[in-house]
Amino acid sequence: MPAFTSSRRTALMLGMALGSVHAAIAQDVTNPGDPITPSSGNSPIAEGVASAIDNSAATKYLNFDRANTGFTVTPSGASVVTAMTLVTANDAPERDPSGYVLEGSTDGVNFSLIAQGMLTLPTARFALASVTFPNAVPFVHYRVI
Repeated sequence: MPAFTSSRRTALMLGMALGSVHAAIAQDVTNPGDPITPSSGNSPIAEGVASAIDNSAATKYLNFDRANTGFTVTPSGASVVTAMTLVTANDAPERDPSGYVLEGSTDGVNFSLIAQGMLTLPTARFALASVTFPNAVPFVHYRVI
């Protein structure tokens, strides 16, 4: 896997893109309280992994590991994810993630690549950025790096 820099995000929406690519509307498959596990415990208490899916732009997930940081989330029920939306955090743009890897699993152990790529996030704070990708396979668990 490529080494991506700092994992800063206030919110993440994994969803199914509905409509055309030009007018995509996404349905969020994650909910606050869904089981979520960080890639490490190297986060401040107030900026833990649960903030990645809490649907609040006022919070953020911060992991100080700087490379290959992320989490595994288990939304309620299997879903086909074709989009990912992030919200830029309240601080420095240079701390935003530079790329992503999204993987899915049906058993929580063996993961398959869904999508990966570089991110060009807005420098404005509290701004939305989305990526869409083809996927027709429903998964129970998702790992975001």
